[in-house]
Amino acid sequence: MLREDNIMIGIAIGVTIPVLGYLLVDGVLGLLDTMGVRGAENTVITFKERSTMLISLCANLIPFWIMSKMRNDNTMRGILIATAIYAIGWFIIYGPQILKAVD
Repeated sequence: MLREDNIMIGIAIGVTIPVLGYLLVDGVLGLLDTMGVRGAENTVITFKERSTMLISLCANLIPFWIMSKMRNDNTMRGILIATAIYAIGWFIIYGPQILKAVD
C-alpha cells in the first residue's frame, strides 16, 4: 500500500499521523503523571496545548521523509496538503495569542 504513489494516500497519512502523535504525546505525559514523575517543586509535567499540537503536526515530517526516500512524489504532496491545512488551522487558533505576546 505504501509503495503506491497517490495523493489520497498522502492526505490520509497526513491527517492520521498528527492525531496519533497528539495521542502519543498526551498519553506519555499522562503516564508520567500516574507513575509519579514530577517536575520542579512537585509540579505535573505538561506542555501547553498549542505546543503539543505543534509537536504532533511536526510528526508528519517522518512519513514525508520516508516517502521522499521512496520517491513517492504524489504521496508527499498529499502529506504536504494535509500538513498545510493543519498548520493554517493551528495559526488561526493560536496565532493571535502568539502575536499578542510579541507586542
